[in-house]
Amino acid sequence: MRLLRARRLARSAVRRRGPAARSHRRHLPAGLQGAPGSDATTLREAIACDDGPTALRFPKGAGGDDIPAVDTFAGIDVLHRGERPDLLLVSVGAMAATCLEVAGRLAAQGLGVTVVDPRWVKPVTPELVGLALEHRLVATVEDNGRVGGVGAHIAQALSDAGAALPVRVFGIPQHFLDHGSRSDVLEASGLTPRRLTHALLESLPSGWQARRGATDSLAVG
Repeated sequence: MRLLRARRLARSAVRRRGPAARSHRRHLPAGLQGAPGSDATTLREAIACDDGPTALRFPKGAGGDDIPAVDTFAGIDVLHRGERPDLLLVSVGAMAATCLEVAGRLAAQGLGVTVVDPRWVKPVTPELVGLALEHRLVATVEDNGRVGGVGAHIAQALSDAGAALPVRVFGIPQHFLDHGSRSDVLEASGLTPRRLTHALLESLPSGWQARRGATDSLAVG
């Protein structure tokens, strides 16, 4: 079974189940669920899969440009590696460009950021868990509902692995949003590079080597 969700929606329909599309499928006990940014490879893998159901979710609107990976292992695309493994930033779906901009802003504050696109978001692979354990903080960014979304699934997998690792889950909050475009929803949900950077800097544990005093000026840019 293949479920490819790429329907066109009216501008006013942005809040109708779309933000919770992956959350609705989290309860499925088996199968592969993918949320690639813009990746024909993932589609070919889904079509070739013959041992269980697959589901792919693409956002409304025009697809984003392909972002080349600096490395790929176990199906995980590594989009950026910082100088130090401070933060693992997991991009879900079409949030890769946003995450890369966040990584650049955080690097300017002295943080080493690794940005990955797991492409296949369920099940959470042991390799993604292992990569997370190499870092001091994990953050997930998705244009999907925070409750029951991919970030929550990754946080649960890390907890099940016994990881005492702080995890920040960024996504669309569980309440009805005003009608608007996708960019309006992302802005209202704090899913812009400026607001994500500010939120991450504000949540850093004490003693981290980041120039915390620059947070306010960074949030304005």
